Amino acid sequence: MTSLAGPKRLEGLGAGAGHKEKRKRLGQPRQALDFRVT
Repeated sequence: MTSLAGPKRLEGLGAGAGHKEKRKRLGQPRQALDFRVT
């Protein structure tokens, strides 16, 4: 979403990376990851 273009972009990227690792460990589908990041 365009909201990531704002200052939240860094926060989103940082949180996204953490969520990605956690999601990967849990074995969640890739769609859930994409939805969270976007």
